[in-house]
Amino acid sequence: MVSQKIDLCVFVKYKMFMDKDLKYDRWVDEKEAATHLKVKPSTLRTRRYKLGHDTLEVWRKFNGRILYDLYETDRKIEGVN
Repeated sequence: MVSQKIDLCVFVKYKMFMDKDLKYDRWVDEKEAATHLKVKPSTLRTRRYKLGHDTLEVWRKFNGRILYDLYETDRKIEGVN
């Protein structure tokens, strides 16, 4: 009985973090960030090019990829410090 509860708990946590539709990933690529923020990917590129890190989106360059931090971006948009 106990092992069944543990297995179910592990499965639920695994399913929550592995399901891309639920947006539990903190760092995402440009396409997923655009979908989350309801803008086009070209809009994100333009903001990043013209404004750099002064945009509302929190982004980092990692191994040649641009990754957006959805959690910090949402906090920055809401005005939470």
